[in-house]
Amino acid sequence: DKIAYDDNLIAFLVHVRILHRFFKNIKDPRNDKEAIAKEYVSDWKIKKERKEMHTKWYSQINDHIFHLNKLRDNGKRERYPIKKIYNYYRRIAIDFLIQLSKKQRLPVLLKDLLVDLERN
Repeated sequence: DKIAYDDNLIAFLVHVRILHRFFKNIKDPRNDKEAIAKEYVSDWKIKKERKEMHTKWYSQINDHIFHLNKLRDNGKRERYPIKKIYNYYRRIAIDFLIQLSKKQRLPVLLKDLLVDLERN
């Protein structure tokens, strides 16, 4: 149903936005509790960065979630390539966890997450 789809889409997009900010090391200066990847892996950098994910899609996601705008209101925004976005951030998460595991011992929960991400 349309409402369930919209709710799931918004939840997915919110999480993509959070991952984007974390992995791109974008920190709100007003929020000292916000974590970024470099706080865990000092030399962290996204490998194989895809520019369109950070310019086109992040911008559209940000507008869709947090701003009322004409594109959102009239439905003319471009459809999200959900699978492409998911796979992109999945790969980044795997790379981050591998880098993190080289710096420190991973808790069991993160080890399990890494195994699950690599398996699928």
